Amino acid sequence: MKKKRLLIPGLLILAALLFPGCAKTAPQPHAHTWENRKCVTCGEEKEIHRLGNWEYVLWEESGTMEMVSFPENAEEVPFRELPEGISSVQVADGITAIPDDAFWGCETLVDVTLPQTVRTIGKGAFGQCVNLTQVNIPEGVTSIGDSAFFPCGSLTQLTIPDSVTSIEGNPFQYMSAEIQVSPENPAFSVTDGVLFNKEHTRLIACPCSKAGAYEIPEGVREIGAHAFQNCDDLTDVTIPASVVSIERNPFAYAQLELKLSPENSYFSLVDGVLFDETGTKLLVYPGGRVGDTYEIPEGTTGIGEFAFTGSQQLSSVTVPENVTAIAPSAFWNCENLRLYVWDGSYALQYAREHRLDFFYILADMEPEIDESDMLD
Repeated sequence: MKKKRLLIPGLLILAALLFPGCAKTAPQPHAHTWENRKCVTCGEEKEIHRLGNWEYVLWEESGTMEMVSFPENAEEVPFRELPEGISSVQVADGITAIPDDAFWGCETLVDVTLPQTVRTIGKGAFGQCVNLTQVNIPEGVTSIGDSAFFPCGSLTQLTIPDSVTSIEGNPFQYMSAEIQVSPENPAFSVTDGVLFNKEHTRLIACPCSKAGAYEIPEGVREIGAHAFQNCDDLTDVTIPASVVSIERNPFAYAQLELKLSPENSYFSLVDGVLFDETGTKLLVYPGGRVGDTYEIPEGTTGIGEFAFTGSQQLSSVTVPENVTAIAPSAFWNCENLRLYVWDGSYALQYAREHRLDFFYILADMEPEIDESDMLD
C-alpha cells in the first residue's frame, strides 16, 4: 500500500519535469502560445485582456501578469497601474521592445522577467516603479532609454549584459543599486561603482549610494545629464582638467559641493557656483552650497538648463539687469525661492511668464534682501 501512495506523486513530479510549460497553477514564462483564449501548448484557457495594443493574461494565483503580445510600432499605452493583486510581470517570448513609459508609475510592481527576444528598453519604461526589487536585462538587449529605471530605489543590483551598446542619458538616476558590467561589454565599464563608456571619456551614472568625496578621473571629457542626480551622500565632487562638456546640471537635487581643477580651462568656479569659461553663463548652483540667499554676479548674461533645480535651501536669488537669457528649466522645483529682479529687466519678464515668486527692484533702490519683502 505504501508503494501505491507514492506512485501518483512520483508521476506528477516526473510530468512536471518533462512538461514545465503545462502547469496549471502558475505561469511558465515564454512557454505559452495563445490562440482564441487557449494555449495551444498545454490547453490552458485564459481570458486575454487588452490595453491599447498590449495583450496580456492574468494569473491571479501567483499575482502575475503575462504580457502576450505588443506589435512593433504600435500605439504606446502605459499601464500606470497594474490590476489589483498583481505584483509580477512576465513578458512573453517574441516581444522585442518594452515601449517608452510602458510601466511608468506601477508602484505595486515587484519583479519583472524579460525574454531573450527583447532588444530595446524604452525611456521611462519602468520609471516610478518604486517597489521594483528584481528585473533582468537579458542578453540581446542593445539599448536602454533615459530614465528607464528612474527612480527604482528598491533595486539592489542591476547587470548590464554584453549586448548593450547604447545607453541614452542616465536610465539609472535616483538608484542606489550596484551596477555591474561584464569586462567583455564593448561599450561600457564600471570603475569604483560609477558607470562610464568603455573609453572612460564619458561619465554616465553615479549610484546614489556612493558616499563621501569623489574625484572624477582625469581623462573624462563629458559628464552626462542626471549623472549625479540625488547623490545626497556625496559631500563634494571634483571636476578634473579634462572635462569639456557638462550636460544640463548633472548634479541636480544632490546636496554636495563642487570643486574644479585649476587646470580646467572650460569652466570656472565662482564662490562655489559653476560657470562657463567666460564666467558669463551660470551652469550649476550646487545643492550643498552654504547659505539660503544668493546674488548672481554682475557680468552674468545667461542661466543654463536646470541650473538651480532642487536647491530647496535657497529662499532668494538676486538676478542682475544684464541677464538676457534664462533656460525655461533654470529654477525648476525651487519651491521656496523668490527672485529679486530689476524693474524692466528680462528677468522680471521671465519671472512673470513662468509664474515664479518675485520682487522687483526699482532703479533707485539698493538690491538688498529684507525680510519684510518676503511673502508670508
